[in-house]
Amino acid sequence: MNRRLLDALDCRDRGQVPFIPAIYEHKAWFVDETPSSVCRDAGLFTRAMLTEYEQVRPDALVIGIDVYNVEAEAIGSEVTYFNGDDTSIPAIGTQGAVLKEQAPVDSLKIPDPAKSGRMPLNLEVGRRVMKELGDLVPIRGAISGPFSLAANLVGAENLFLMTLTDPQRVHDLLNFAARAAQEFGKAYYEIGCGVIIFDSQSSPDLLSPAMYREF
Repeated sequence: MNRRLLDALDCRDRGQVPFIPAIYEHKAWFVDETPSSVCRDAGLFTRAMLTEYEQVRPDALVIGIDVYNVEAEAIGSEVTYFNGDDTSIPAIGTQGAVLKEQAPVDSLKIPDPAKSGRMPLNLEVGRRVMKELGDLVPIRGAISGPFSLAANLVGAENLFLMTLTDPQRVHDLLNFAARAAQEFGKAYYEIGCGVIIFDSQSSPDLLSPAMYREF
């Protein structure tokens, strides 16, 4: 792994901080394509990541474009993609959420990273980028944190309301989401990648400190 990154993770001051810009849907810019096109094409996705490294020289790379959609889509939520030159970020709205009304959490199935949705595509990009750059820079696969994944399974507004109206259902959903994320993370680990967890929906701006501690 990059020495500068290791020093930062271990809180050692070497006088130079790691440079790891947050480039996700913007990867598409490097290959003059849209996020909706690049996130569904292993060749474009790989080329975008290689170009990102060539032009930006970050201290770590992340395999991820629409980082909150991949696991949820593999479980059954519907992602809205955009056609033509529309550079909007693919997203899952409340209407696209897979878990409806009071459907039981145990009706959901843990996705298989080798088969489900775009998980195999992201892993293939990981293999290709590892082959090209694995000796030069840490390659990390993007994983949805449990709260953000849960939000894309039931809809964010529904999830926040459930923390008040049905907290046990939220706990059950978070346990499921954690297992799903773990399986995806293990798949990245098996091909030699690290992982980085994204969980913006769990930020204190969206939940009170008490709810954050509970959930």
